[in-house]
Amino acid sequence: PDEKGITVLSSREDLNKENGSMKSEATELWAAPLNGGEAHNWTTLPDGVEEYCWSHDGKNIAFISNEYNEKAEEEKAENKKIKRDDYVYNKPKPDKILYLLNIASGDLTNAFRLDPGAGDISFSSDDQKTVYETNYTGEYNDAQKYDIYSIDLYSGLKGKKTQLTNEPGPETSHEYSKNRKLIAYITQTVSDIEFAKTDL
Repeated sequence: PDEKGITVLSSREDLNKENGSMKSEATELWAAPLNGGEAHNWTTLPDGVEEYCWSHDGKNIAFISNEYNEKAEEEKAENKKIKRDDYVYNKPKPDKILYLLNIASGDLTNAFRLDPGAGDISFSSDDQKTVYETNYTGEYNDAQKYDIYSIDLYSGLKGKKTQLTNEPGPETSHEYSKNRKLIAYITQTVSDIEFAKTDL
């Protein structure tokens, strides 16, 4: 927001480490200054960052990562070692964790548990809430079940989730109005048909 740099998601090598270049398989959040110089990674999470968004005031970044499961990671490492690549169909996906990164301090200030299907996060107009869409499971076949929720980030209601929409079809592409009173979104005129016309 201050136009001094660009943030990106990348699994690139970290050239700033004192002990030489390091590369992580996880996709992390990076910042590169526009006036030149090397990019710096702002996150180091076991499962990386899935998506992120800036607050309007430029003080925080909200981002989503999968909940870390040590047993699952050990199993993944063992499977890679023995070159085992079987896929278990309909295995429940991990919960998503919503983090808040304070830009000034670099600290993760809050973490909130969301369901496996959460995504497309954005800040409300006053930066007090994060709005997100979810199909609850994260499964492709549940694409017709998207609803829109908000979660309070601060105040006495911190962590409170509120369901904002409940149409027969999926509700997506949400956007807050600047006066904080309205949220625009689209939904299908016929549920369960992907190519149906949409309503605003």
